[in-house]
Amino acid sequence: MFTPFWGKVLALAVLLGLALVCWQFRWVSNRDPAFNWILALILAATIVIAPKEAPYNQVLLVSPILLVIRCLPLVWAKSSLSRASLAIAALIVFWPWLAAFAITVAAFFLPAEALQRAWTFPLYTSLAIPLAMFVLVAYVFNELRQTRLNAPPSGAS
Repeated sequence: MFTPFWGKVLALAVLLGLALVCWQFRWVSNRDPAFNWILALILAATIVIAPKEAPYNQVLLVSPILLVIRCLPLVWAKSSLSRASLAIAALIVFWPWLAAFAITVAAFFLPAEALQRAWTFPLYTSLAIPLAMFVLVAYVFNELRQTRLNAPPSGAS
């Protein structure tokens, strides 16, 4: 997805940012929701940094996806930027299934030659899925952290 130089720069930036976040939250209990988000960030960063393009590594993104889905109503109500980022990430993640379904339906109507040219359509976003999920998890985690920091204390009236 990137040239070797820019890939190394991105990997270094992701690692430094992840180290900073992990250092800030190093005392968080494993029962705190922030622990789950940091774990999701680490899993997504692993796929972004890994030098392989194999889609079988994307199984590590299940936890980040489920965390984002869990907070979907809260994040959707936040702002138009959060709605746009959720919609773009959802399109990137679900594109392979949508494209495969479209090719399957098209198989009933189109000749085999046309379908042979379309077999790569589901693979178009496979390199963007890990990066999109990493950015989305980082964004949602930051939004939730800001919400929690700006919320009044639980005992305040």
